[in-house]
Amino acid sequence: MQRINLDLRARIVRGTATLLRIAADLVSIGTSPLPKRVTITPLWLRARGAVVDRLPPTGPYGRKTCAMLRGVLHALMPLAAASISAGCGATMVASPSPQMVLPTLTATAEITPTVTDPPPVTATFAPTETPAPTETPAPTVTPQPEASPTALPTVTASPIPTPDHTPTPIVQLTPIQSITHDTIGQVLTLEGDVVDTASFSAGFKYTLDDGTAQIALLMWHNVFDDCWDIAKINRGARVRVTGQVTQYEGQLEIQPRFGAQVKAIRPTPEGPPEREIGSLTGADAGDLVTIQGEVLRTEGLSAAVKVFVADESGQILVFVWRNVLDRIVDNAGLGTPGSKVRIVGRMQVYRSNLEVVPTLPHDVTVLAVP
Repeated sequence: MQRINLDLRARIVRGTATLLRIAADLVSIGTSPLPKRVTITPLWLRARGAVVDRLPPTGPYGRKTCAMLRGVLHALMPLAAASISAGCGATMVASPSPQMVLPTLTATAEITPTVTDPPPVTATFAPTETPAPTETPAPTVTPQPEASPTALPTVTASPIPTPDHTPTPIVQLTPIQSITHDTIGQVLTLEGDVVDTASFSAGFKYTLDDGTAQIALLMWHNVFDDCWDIAKINRGARVRVTGQVTQYEGQLEIQPRFGAQVKAIRPTPEGPPEREIGSLTGADAGDLVTIQGEVLRTEGLSAAVKVFVADESGQILVFVWRNVLDRIVDNAGLGTPGSKVRIVGRMQVYRSNLEVVPTLPHDVTVLAVP
């Protein structure tokens, strides 16, 4: 804005100087030889075109300046005409124009427009950042003085007397000879050596002898299967049993209710010595024998199976009851020809045929299956 005002002021000064030169030219006409007719209008128009029309008519300063310069031109025209007339007596011909009255010119001081400086630009400052709150330091914990531990009095343990030996719970054993028909229904505990074994459709029976008498130990299938020591209990083993005294066909029996009531005090010793199959005869009927050989074939019956076993000396039939067969380990080998087996059983003669009959599942051992 300040630069525009200065430029306008310079134009006004230049325009005023131009008008002064034109006025001087008009005055000089009176002292110069001129033709008889002088036309003033073109001079006025040249002054107007040289000065007034070049000024910007816009803006408050431009409009005022143009009006002032036009007034000056109109005042100079009659003055120039009078000067010319007085100097040379030439006839002045003016363009038709209204009658102008020569105004009294008053020297007007050059008007210098006041340039108003624009207001200083006020710098806009960025907003001052609000400082982050300063963390309040945590209060310093003053450690409390630790109390010195008070030494506890040393307690001297009194030595516990060690017994010379751990006492064995005393079990009240009932001699087998004292078990009579008067004790039927009572629960007693006894010990005895297994002198014989047998099987029947619902379980197994052991004959116990304690040196005073004999009694049958009856183990139903559920009790037999529940007994942890059953593999150790066979002919020659020492057994302790707790059970109820019963009677079957005039013979006294003791029946445990579950397997834990039957314990092997001494396991089964080695069985009878092994024999060649070809050496067995009818004279061995009733004796316990041990044989070993290969399975030739198997025949199934409703209550038992017939397994034909042979070695280099001959072959023999092994008769196995179903309740025994079901509890033999790896019993599938008995139905596979070529399987090697070891069998402990009692010799029998049935319809003139020799048979070996195992009475317990542990009497049959499958050694290998092809």
